[in-house]
Amino acid sequence: YNFHIPQNPWAPGMVAAMDRVGIGSVVCAPHVGIGPDPPLGNALAADASARFPDRFKCYITVSPRHPEKEMIDELERWHNTPGFVGIKIHPGTHNYPANGPNYRPMWKFADENRLPVLIHTWEGSSTCGPLMFSAIGKEHPGATVVLGHSGGTSGGMDEALTAANEQENLVLDLTSSWLPHGKLEELCASVGADRILFGTDLP
Repeated sequence: YNFHIPQNPWAPGMVAAMDRVGIGSVVCAPHVGIGPDPPLGNALAADASARFPDRFKCYITVSPRHPEKEMIDELERWHNTPGFVGIKIHPGTHNYPANGPNYRPMWKFADENRLPVLIHTWEGSSTCGPLMFSAIGKEHPGATVVLGHSGGTSGGMDEALTAANEQENLVLDLTSSWLPHGKLEELCASVGADRILFGTDLP
């Protein structure tokens, strides 16, 4: 509701936007998947990847608010489907902490299958504050933990750097509408450019 996307036919609209700015391919997850309906989001993602296989790779989305069996079913259903390459969760939207017990099946699955997990992170959040992820990364060394927005604010980025320096399987994501002057250079100097992921938040 808070991302107004006029006249956007989902996948073709994204391809048109990507073409305008020179982006060849993306890894994405529909908003409905990180909100109220992960199965619908996963089905939409699969359709986009099937229609534009060279442009779209996809995250499997799951919710801690749904039964554990549904979460496992979604992970197992899409894990070996062409186009799916990782998992996306949004603890802030679901108002549930990333280190809570309902997410444990997802973290176990990502660890065992050596998958990346993209997580919305933000400074001061009780559900996805950057500092909580060094412990999560340590417990699940097979997963690559991608800190979406790198904590969001300047202070959040400092926290994300602290966590990433404590745990090597944490990666910093640049998705943001703004970036404080000099922060990109600071991130690269601290953890190395090979642990920085370019992101756009393209709806």
